[in-house]
Amino acid sequence: MKKIIIIFVTILVLHFTLNIEYCKAQWEQCILTPPIDIFVHSLSISGNYIFAGTLYNGVYRSTNNGQSWTQTDLNNKSVLSLAISGNNVFAGCHNNFGVYLSEDNGQSWTQTALNNKIVLALAIIGNYIFAGTESGVYLSTNNGQNWTQTALNDKYVISLAVNENYIFAGTEIFGVYRSNNNGQNWIQTSLFNIEVLSLAINDNNIFAGTTDNGIYLSTNNGQTWTQTALNNQTVEALAVLGNNIFAGTRDSGVYISTNNGTTWIQTALNNKTVYSLAVSGNNIFAGTWGSGVYLSTDNGTTWTQTALGYYYYFVDALVVSGNNVFAGIAVNDGGVYLSTNNGTTWFQTSLNDPIVNALATSENNIFAGTFLSGVFLSTNNGTTWIQTALNNETVEALAVSGNNIFAGTTDNGIYLSTNNGITWTQTALNIHTILSIAISGNNPEDSGQVIFAGTDNGVYRSTINGQN
Repeated sequence: MKKIIIIFVTILVLHFTLNIEYCKAQWEQCILTPPIDIFVHSLSISGNYIFAGTLYNGVYRSTNNGQSWTQTDLNNKSVLSLAISGNNVFAGCHNNFGVYLSEDNGQSWTQTALNNKIVLALAIIGNYIFAGTESGVYLSTNNGQNWTQTALNDKYVISLAVNENYIFAGTEIFGVYRSNNNGQNWIQTSLFNIEVLSLAINDNNIFAGTTDNGIYLSTNNGQTWTQTALNNQTVEALAVLGNNIFAGTRDSGVYISTNNGTTWIQTALNNKTVYSLAVSGNNIFAGTWGSGVYLSTDNGTTWTQTALGYYYYFVDALVVSGNNVFAGIAVNDGGVYLSTNNGTTWFQTSLNDPIVNALATSENNIFAGTFLSGVFLSTNNGTTWIQTALNNETVEALAVSGNNIFAGTTDNGIYLSTNNGITWTQTALNIHTILSIAISGNNPEDSGQVIFAGTDNGVYRSTINGQN
């Protein structure tokens, strides 16, 4: 008998193991386009190619204005700077990895001879490639096969910009340096004893973005500088589009000036740290700290988050309505995402700010339970959302039965609405945190219907719509 039991157990374990492996084979990850927290430190554009240098995840490339992005083979470095010359893309890396070069628009990469420096900035004049490092500026004239340290060899160089034969270097403490002979000699301009994070040039105007002191302007190649009206921000990035100057700031998004810095206006992207800006035609791209790349096609009046928005998502809720799949994201600025093609691609719905813990559907109605903001309702597949009367609770669970909508909350039990959220009534289960709700039987008029609630104090049951 003991042998029979052993054989039976062995077969059972083998069967269970095989079934586990079978189940594993049936799953594939749906990527919420694309991969939370993409930290974009650098951007560069060449023709239809947009390159984004990220922290930790290397270089991404888009060929359709950011609608989709592909991670290139340079995929495990922190890329602080990018520069493009023809089909050559140069990537300056953190952690002493120096400069990488791609000669095929990012499909493959090789490390150049500058392979042991932190490269914070890159700039190109003709065949001359300049790299700003923690030990000054390096120069290559042969696509990175060889590098020579220029005369600026003892400063931490954060930014570079070129204007005809002039090259300007923004440094960590010592302001802006200038060379007019490809780095053989450098002179310190009158903007000194200040950290210069970004540089941009528009005709004869040179703009310098600083730490805490906003933007300075020089109209005479750096001989003199004037502080502009944007004078109290940390300016991480600068870009020029026609007569418009854009400034990416720390924590305050993007500012625009249409009069060479006399006045500045904060654009609609107003609460992000923007580390990089790039311009292509009328398109302005902003690389942010933790929220990927944003795009504006109307000079910053409006911004749209491109597909390069998030890396890993905390998906707390999923619900399917017809061909639509909705995902509730459990992070700030997450909200609800929608896929109409079985998870191949996703886009963020207009409910894009709250943490979403729960989702439920009833015919054409989609309900979203949120952190501290109660329940939201969409009647048009997420195009628009309205906050229901239950608007100040943290909702952990939702369930629908006929016209009855149950919302499980933190500390305050279950609420019931019978009119799509216009009004809510707290049920008799009113003192526990509700983590899950399940309903047995589809008809709320059915005397056999049972509502189960999983709580922080075990499972509760009601047979009369939560009245008891």
